[in-house]
Amino acid sequence: MIGPNTHLQGKTTIGERCQIDGSAFITDMEIGDEVLLKFSVVLTGSRIDRGAIIGPFAHLRPGTHLGRNVHIGNFVEAKAAQVGDGTKANHLTYLGDVTIGRDTNIGAGTITLQLRRLPKI
Repeated sequence: MIGPNTHLQGKTTIGERCQIDGSAFITDMEIGDEVLLKFSVVLTGSRIDRGAIIGPFAHLRPGTHLGRNVHIGNFVEAKAAQVGDGTKANHLTYLGDVTIGRDTNIGAGTITLQLRRLPKI
């Protein structure tokens, strides 16, 4: 089921028995079977495996891979994140350049990122 005001662009594939609630912007995505995309998600250049639940108001940026049955909640952003099966980041989280194992619970307000060393002056 694809809700109103949903934009599917690029090389996007959607598996079987998926639900997209609406107002979604989806570009170059690989979406597995039985995935629920809640209202107003932005998804680009990533992969979502079977049974995941995303949103509302979530943003997946390029290079992200979500395993089976992952829950990404409201106002969660992921960039180049590898998230293991069954992991949950339910709200207000940034997952950048990170690998997270399976069955992990990410608390609200968590920020992960790759630090780059600045050159010495």
